Amino acid sequence: MRYEGKPLVELDIRNSQPLIASILIKNYWLNKDVTIPEDVTQYQKDCEAGIFYDYFMKLNDIQDEDRCEFKVKLFAEVFFSKVSKRNTILKTQFIEKYPSAYEAICSIKGGLGSKDYNRFAIQLQNKEAQIIFDEVNMGLLNDGIPAFNIFDSILCLPEHKEIVMERLMKAFAVYDLTPTINYKNMPQEAATARKKDSMIQVMPILN
Repeated sequence: MRYEGKPLVELDIRNSQPLIASILIKNYWLNKDVTIPEDVTQYQKDCEAGIFYDYFMKLNDIQDEDRCEFKVKLFAEVFFSKVSKRNTILKTQFIEKYPSAYEAICSIKGGLGSKDYNRFAIQLQNKEAQIIFDEVNMGLLNDGIPAFNIFDSILCLPEHKEIVMERLMKAFAVYDLTPTINYKNMPQEAATARKKDSMIQVMPILN
């Protein structure tokens, strides 16, 4: 993947969707005018450190090569599913680790039996698009800096890496978030992997 013959690099936010979900979760508790629960704060810290998925992967003995499929499964069962009394193993593990975060997610979905349970997924996607595309990607383009987003990552020329990094950190700082950002060259095989990983993004539509 190149821009005017020049190779691109990718800045990828670790645990991006769970991290952006923390905005919705924190707002839920703030709107109740209560102190944010400790497990919600820990949830944010784990996402910022980029270890959110790793905890559950280790708990379920999931290997690195199965990471993408596991992420899809976790999101399908916890973040994008209907609210029901039936608990899967992953859902139970999430509730035990982050009970208040799960309460917020279920409430935003509309509660038990809600037919509008996809509202959490929609809000999450809207917030992701606002941060990554509207604020960062379009801001860079408006400043004459070539930039292209693949969902939660930004592709740019190597000489613009630091600017893009700064814009990403600034955009998340608005929500009191400090993400971990990976940086790598963008060969064709990486693009294929990103396309595979984007399966997570379409889950709300399928549901």
